[in-house]
Amino acid sequence: MRAAFSFGTPNPQLMEVNFTWLGLEEYYLNGDLLHRQWNFSLAGQREFNVGPHVVRIEISARPNKYFTRVFLDGALYIEELFPHYRALVVSDKPTSYFLPALAGALVAALVALWLSGVFTR
Repeated sequence: MRAAFSFGTPNPQLMEVNFTWLGLEEYYLNGDLLHRQWNFSLAGQREFNVGPHVVRIEISARPNKYFTRVFLDGALYIEELFPHYRALVVSDKPTSYFLPALAGALVAALVALWLSGVFTR
């Protein structure tokens, strides 16, 4: 996922944020790599001093609590950096755990049968 935003006057700065599915975070300022790191946690924040400005990006990838917000000098600047992705991840419907629980029970039963030797007879 990649998003870009500009801030500051009279010389606007361009900040780009790139998150990969494998946990790599990349932050670019005016096309130059500013920060890169692997992150496997479900939440966090990054803060960058850019001239007289402080840019803070808050991330939460928890189920039904997904957001990526941008703050500029302590004030909310962008409510959601990846709105299209958020729409895919967060739904207004209540979460049903029936199918995941059923799949887990099925796997547990198969493992128990395997360990009992049913499949080796």
